[in-house]
Amino acid sequence: MSALDWNAKTNLLLSASTDRGVIVWEENAIIKGLKPQLAVIKETKSNIDAQWNVNGNKFCVGASSGNVFIGRFDELQNFWVASSITGRKPLHSASVVSVRFDPLSSRVVASASVDGKCYITTCYFEETDVGSN
Repeated sequence: MSALDWNAKTNLLLSASTDRGVIVWEENAIIKGLKPQLAVIKETKSNIDAQWNVNGNKFCVGASSGNVFIGRFDELQNFWVASSITGRKPLHSASVVSVRFDPLSSRVVASASVDGKCYITTCYFEETDVGSN
């Protein structure tokens, strides 16, 4: 496991790992423990860092491929889907070692990489961000 983040609002736990996996965990009273929820992310290399936004309805993941992913819950499919901010081409030219949402609006994400660059990129989605701070 390379990253772990808990959201106090939703009580969901987010884990990311170097085996390319991202899992959202929710507390389950029936099994008296944490139950994993499916999260789909198309990363070809390791996931290094991850964080929930303040509302717990989006997460970001930084990967060793240079990609930054934003994940949201797909109500229709009933699982989490993370997509790259830039599409196919990585945002950074080297591993992304830190990703953080804007703590007030969660509409932008900052990413820092071993390429020596820090980018602030929009991650606004009308479906999840309308009405938020």
